[in-house]
Amino acid sequence: MEKEHHKAELGYTLARDHWGKGIMSEAIAAVLHFGFNTYRFHRVEAITRPANVGSIQALLKNGFVQEGSLQGEHLLERHLRTTHVSGSWQVISAQRRVPTI
Repeated sequence: MEKEHHKAELGYTLARDHWGKGIMSEAIAAVLHFGFNTYRFHRVEAITRPANVGSIQALLKNGFVQEGSLQGEHLLERHLRTTHVSGSWQVISAQRRVPTI
């Protein structure tokens, strides 16, 4: 969270037994509502791996847009991995997020 810039990064982990139930999508919606309305964030960012389709879908469902990819940004098991950067930001009101490309 960067209060002076009115932005935050969203991160989460969910046990595999609970994947595909909409739990994370609902949690993301609640966190965004709180961040935009209570902390007055203008931007919330999230970083995902391209293979994490469920996470990408949950972010898209909540108004995030993929803004780019960081090629070779992450070292995992001795291999460089690519990550996606997504963002959601509010322009008009506390009740409505307006993603922009």
